[in-house]
Amino acid sequence: LAGSPKVDLFAHLGGFGGKDANEAKGYLWKFVLAEEKKLLQDNVKLMAGDIASVKKVQVYRSYWQPMPCNETKCRCTGYTFFAKMRNCMDDIEAEEKTNGFTYDFVMRIRPDFEYFRAMPPIREWDRLRRDIVWSWIVTKRQSHPFEGGFSAPFLHKDLLPIEKVDFIDDNMVILPRQVAWKYFHVADGIEKCIPNIPPHTDFNLDQGCKAQKTVNRWSWNECQIEMVLRSVKDMSLTMGMMSDRGFLGRCNFLDCVFHQVCDYPWRRGRGDANHSQSVYLTTTPEQSHFPEAALQPVLV
Repeated sequence: LAGSPKVDLFAHLGGFGGKDANEAKGYLWKFVLAEEKKLLQDNVKLMAGDIASVKKVQVYRSYWQPMPCNETKCRCTGYTFFAKMRNCMDDIEAEEKTNGFTYDFVMRIRPDFEYFRAMPPIREWDRLRRDIVWSWIVTKRQSHPFEGGFSAPFLHKDLLPIEKVDFIDDNMVILPRQVAWKYFHVADGIEKCIPNIPPHTDFNLDQGCKAQKTVNRWSWNECQIEMVLRSVKDMSLTMGMMSDRGFLGRCNFLDCVFHQVCDYPWRRGRGDANHSQSVYLTTTPEQSHFPEAALQPVLV
């Protein structure tokens, strides 16, 4: 992203501590929570480097959620996660309103991802089509629904209309600005109570995660992401997949707690991970590129 006229970073991060980690309960917790926030702010600024401007770093307690959710009747899984996303979108919109502009793209990433390839160069972003949603993992529609695992018909380098894809994950996304509001406002639907029981029992690929006989994807966070993207009606969306080896490819969860040196995690392998190799943030990343089909023609 080096060379972009404007890259802003908004970080909404989950902190440590249960309900006992309350600043009102004494100096110790007040000191610890303040130090945690400062550490995260410093790390975010370090990672932003000279490329991005850090606009906000918000740290939440691990138990935080904006309002109670009735788990008996409603689907509450992921509520805290989605509520943080909504707050982040509020910050993005406030920045746009204050400065009188609109972002071209909104990218959501996880703070526990380590990237082994750099994002595509800015000249490709300038040509990037505004109808494509890039998700970390996308599978093609087939005769039965995606149930997990690494033998599925992944999209890889292909670009397909959203009607022709099945599974859309929630780990990372690049969104055209026009689509970002819906994606970041999944929490609105949860607060209106999404029923625990899927509304359809007969398998129908047109219903996506709403109707599964072989696997209950209705309870997955990814299902909520899929539903809001499929609800977009004012433009035709195309899906792209970032974890293809020809694109970002090598990307993994960091697991510094278990491995101390931020080795490849044993708990959730991803893509072409090499579990015997220790990788540090100082590793020089390879350059990635958007597929040519995702780029608008060069005007001469």
